[in-house]
Amino acid sequence: MKTPPSNSGFSLIEILVATTLLIVIVIMVGMVFQQSTLAWNSGMRRVEGTILARTAIGMIERDLRKAIDGRGYKDWRGGTPAIFVTDSSLIFLTFSDVMEQTPSGLIPVRDRVVRIEYDAGASWLVRRETPMVWDPTGSMWKDDDSIPSVESRIELTNAVATVQLTFGDNGTVGGSTPTDANAVTINVEVTTQENLATVRVRSLGPDGREYQKGVTDDDDIVIW
Repeated sequence: MKTPPSNSGFSLIEILVATTLLIVIVIMVGMVFQQSTLAWNSGMRRVEGTILARTAIGMIERDLRKAIDGRGYKDWRGGTPAIFVTDSSLIFLTFSDVMEQTPSGLIPVRDRVVRIEYDAGASWLVRRETPMVWDPTGSMWKDDDSIPSVESRIELTNAVATVQLTFGDNGTVGGSTPTDANAVTINVEVTTQENLATVRVRSLGPDGREYQKGVTDDDDIVIW
């Protein structure tokens, strides 16, 4: 005698248990993916901030490698410091090639004494290069008015990071007195900006009608 085929399927409890397990697995996978994405974004923000900081420090380092002792150039900074350092300013002397105006036009002049100034703000860095000349009348070094200063500005901020520089001497950051420092300290602070949420809002206005150009312009508010 043949046994009739069974028509029994999954019970409601079995379906609920399987669905619950599937939901838990999906949630766990989603959380892992979310954490991985957050870690990736955070790492990218740190990298962006590091690139900004290295750009600024690299420029300062190239100039400092050519710095000369200011104590051999009388009154170049209202005094004769080796290097002038405050928390937001770094000023020193170096040799550089400049273009000098002559009756026959501009000609390159090698190894002119120039003053390099760095001014650091909350999210920017300004570099200024000013040629100097010896004034025999005043027995001092002063700005060479015949050659214009050259100024450049670097924005130390972007959509994800902000960099702030602070200067110091011999390991101490800050101060406002000229120093005969033989070492310059640069403190770098990188702040990353986290994108916590994206807000999208639509208001249909008091008439409850969706936006139509030329019809409901006055009461429809859309923020994307």
